[in-house]
Amino acid sequence: MKYIIKFEEVKQKDSIIIGNKAYYLTRLFKHHFPVPKGIIITTESFQLFLKANFLEFLHKTLSKDISVKDSLFIASQLKEKIIKGTIPTKLRNIIINSVNQLDFNEVSVRSSATVEDSKNGSFAGQFESYLNVKKKNILNNVLKCWASLFSDRVIVYSRRKNIYLDQAQMAVMIHEMINPEVAGNIFTIDVINKNKHFLLIEAVPGGGNKVTDGTGKPKRILINRNDLSFKDKPKVIDENILKKLAKIAFKIEKTFQYPQDIEWAISKNKIYILQSRPITII
Repeated sequence: MKYIIKFEEVKQKDSIIIGNKAYYLTRLFKHHFPVPKGIIITTESFQLFLKANFLEFLHKTLSKDISVKDSLFIASQLKEKIIKGTIPTKLRNIIINSVNQLDFNEVSVRSSATVEDSKNGSFAGQFESYLNVKKKNILNNVLKCWASLFSDRVIVYSRRKNIYLDQAQMAVMIHEMINPEVAGNIFTIDVINKNKHFLLIEAVPGGGNKVTDGTGKPKRILINRNDLSFKDKPKVIDENILKKLAKIAFKIEKTFQYPQDIEWAISKNKIYILQSRPITII
């Protein structure tokens, strides 16, 4: 059983136990894109936790055979029981030992569900992630990430996409916390105007989660894919950095052979890539 995997140790066969978000990010890490270092608590850890807390049966009932109303009720029970659950001592020690080997004081604790970031449904902003987490608080945040698989909004979204959570699993990424001056998303095509000749950059001061969770109003910048010219002169970020971001985005799109929605951050003039997923609206 693999309960923890380091980013650099992930193999293709591990994709089923780390979720798409983590798998895509570790692929970029191994291709030497500027991705923060980290580890992944696999879905096998999640399964061990459910079994130890007698929650497997409840999980399996979230199938297509029950109504949305019943799914919401069962999911709310699961969410509450997970938050109050006990991580088995063996697993607890494995996580603590792995976290203590990380060479940074604060981390980002991020969900990576097996149903997430697919071409059928992105689940963007549906699951929980936690920033600026001290090492002593990681276990509580892992529980909250696991529990976020069963939130009301996830149930409603998944049923709308004809995705059922009885087979869904949750992995958790723990990586170096980046405190950016500016962050946001890059779409390798202009998803607003449905124009494949332009790349769209969205940027907000501070953390890019303000874009995905809707709490921040991003500045939007369009860049011509052919010559990297700007449709309008940007005022938020230096043009050279924007062009560098665009070039990284094109390389990521080439790596995955599909248009991408990429989360990025800039801290102390260094670019970081925090996530990449297929664009589901083309």
